[in-house]
Amino acid sequence: SSDLEEAKAAFEKRSSEIAERQKQAPEKLSAAIKGLETAEKEAETALAAKRSSEDQLAASQRAAKRAADAVPEAVAALQGVEAQGRKTESDLQSARKAAAGAVQPILAVAYSEDSATILAGVADGTVRSYGADSGAPVESLPCPFPTLRSLASFPHQGFVALGGATATNAPLVRTHEEHWSLLRLLGNGGEGSPLQGRVNTLQFSPDGKTLATGSGEPSRSGQVMLWDVATGKLTRQFTNAHSDVVLGIDYSADGKSLATAGADRFVKVWDPMTGSLTRSFEGHTHHVLGVSWKRDARTLASAGADKVIKLWNCVTGEQRRTIGGAEKEVTSIRYVAGGGEALVTSGDAQVRLVGEDGKTVRSFGGASDFVQSAAVTADGRWVVGGGQDSVLRVWDGKTGQILHTFDP
Repeated sequence: SSDLEEAKAAFEKRSSEIAERQKQAPEKLSAAIKGLETAEKEAETALAAKRSSEDQLAASQRAAKRAADAVPEAVAALQGVEAQGRKTESDLQSARKAAAGAVQPILAVAYSEDSATILAGVADGTVRSYGADSGAPVESLPCPFPTLRSLASFPHQGFVALGGATATNAPLVRTHEEHWSLLRLLGNGGEGSPLQGRVNTLQFSPDGKTLATGSGEPSRSGQVMLWDVATGKLTRQFTNAHSDVVLGIDYSADGKSLATAGADRFVKVWDPMTGSLTRSFEGHTHHVLGVSWKRDARTLASAGADKVIKLWNCVTGEQRRTIGGAEKEVTSIRYVAGGGEALVTSGDAQVRLVGEDGKTVRSFGGASDFVQSAAVTADGRWVVGGGQDSVLRVWDGKTGQILHTFDP
């Protein structure tokens, strides 16, 4: 009976386990089905990604082929652009050379003593003359140095002096009758030459017997010398005239005083007979570019790179007035003979007649660039000016109207 009971208990246990397994079977079957569905979805996704990658690869291969096919065309186009660029640069260089040849700044101007001829020193190394009445060119001659800095008309006999810089470092004197010819060369440019650096300014004495020159070495010395016109000999050298280059020089009408202006910002007055310093004026804050005596020899006017004009009383040594009105450096100044008005040029393209009260009496318009220099006839009838735009202009000194323009 005990065996029977054990068999019965084992049977019941087995039956219970089978019942439990039958109960769990649907759940496991459902989970397996879900797992299979998920796997199928993932397989479909992977297959779609594979197909997309294959499509992208094919598209990339087609694009690569198109790019490879386009390379020769691109290379040919680039070579064409480079060739065109070289041609354009060559054309530009040619145009620049042509422009440089056409546009030559006018560095200095002067009237002949009889006012019949206008003289112009040009940056291309030529000295040109024009008929003052007609404006017709008379003659063009090469200057012996490439950089012409100053030009002065001789009071008698139709001479003109040129100052500049080359290996000779010398002013040049020419005579004009029917033609120009070299009369005399001062200085030789060697170690024994009395002249130092560029000759920036020069002026004949009123009697025409002496030529005064201003030169020097930048930031080192300012040199003033007097030369005998007849012989070319150096007659006087002013010791330590300025501490920097001399940029302006002018004789008083009576010839008893010589005024100089320098890059050291000083204006000085000398006795040309003794070489002694009689006045020294300080007040400019930049280079003094020009100086001019009033005819009474009592008033001196100076033009500065500080954009102002200053009037000095040479009797008392006092500064009388500072005159503005320029937006750039005042490049030159020259009193009109017999009056208190001065002809002034400046880097802002102005040419004007200024009174001692500081007011502009008359403007001479037309310049389009930096004006370097201007001159006026002894009677004030005509005014001539020139500068960076390469055009020489002649105005009616009484009305300001342009009478002639001499293009390059």
